[in-house]
Amino acid sequence: GLVSWYWAVPYIVALAIMRNLPMKAKRSRFLYVGMAMIMGAFISFMLLGRNTSDYLIVDTLMLGACGIFDLFWWSILGEMLDYTDNPAQPFGIGLSANVFGVLCGGVLGMAVTSMGLPGAEVAVIALTVV
Repeated sequence: GLVSWYWAVPYIVALAIMRNLPMKAKRSRFLYVGMAMIMGAFISFMLLGRNTSDYLIVDTLMLGACGIFDLFWWSILGEMLDYTDNPAQPFGIGLSANVFGVLCGGVLGMAVTSMGLPGAEVAVIALTVV
């Protein structure tokens, strides 16, 4: 249903918005917007229920923020490639750091959720980590 296709929509919309910003716009301010969105997603997850509209709110905030952060991460890595003799090295290190961060987050998330804590406490732990 909804989960199988909507998960990518906020991510793509955030990338499209960032791409279509005027050249004079300070893109660094959008990092603060992304941080506010991810904090809002965790707080919404903690306070809202588990129905469809609540899923749409949390997913939109979370994946919109991920789109902003990913764009900045890969843009920084792309700019670094111009300043090295071996572009594969910083790209590989950046890619492995990204994958390692996702792996650590998944392991930590599974460990915290397997402890049987209520959903609100899990959200507070996640917000603290972020």
